[in-house]
Amino acid sequence: MLDVALIIFIVLLLATAFSFILAPFAGSPPIPSTPKTCQAMIDAIHKYDPDGEVIIEVGFAWAGLSIKLAKTFPNRKIIAYEISPFPYLMGRIRKCFSRNVGNLTLCYGNAFKAFEKGSLKPDTIVFYLCDSISEKAKVCMPAAKNLVLANTYAVPDTEPSEVINVGDIANSKLYCYNTSLLEVKK
Repeated sequence: MLDVALIIFIVLLLATAFSFILAPFAGSPPIPSTPKTCQAMIDAIHKYDPDGEVIIEVGFAWAGLSIKLAKTFPNRKIIAYEISPFPYLMGRIRKCFSRNVGNLTLCYGNAFKAFEKGSLKPDTIVFYLCDSISEKAKVCMPAAKNLVLANTYAVPDTEPSEVINVGDIANSKLYCYNTSLLEVKK
């Protein structure tokens, strides 16, 4: 029995390492948001988009934030995208073991391409941004009806409506963009 557990552990460890190795090709590593950051995002959605219907998360990593959003906003449709296969699979498994997340849809694919096509029109968009994809975030800005939340990095050439110091161990900042007031510089 110990051998099976050890094999499973090694497979999961290797798959996680593989996800980080592939991260430069996928866009960013699958880093989960801290609990304080998740709560700050939920508070910002309540403040800037109290009556929205659709929230899209770009790059859901392990689906922690997506599941919290689905439970916090049961009357909204939550759509979360992940481009890396192993985090996507783990997110699907976590969703299966979560209650009250019938409003959550996990999608495998590139959300930026869907935004470029104009097929996504959410009320709110949330991201964990890193240097490698921050420039791509600008393509999403016009699609959001009310709010864009960027965790850790700001959207380039765009002034946030508010910057929230989360106060977590990672010293995260949450950049809030009220899209009805925005002008994105080209």
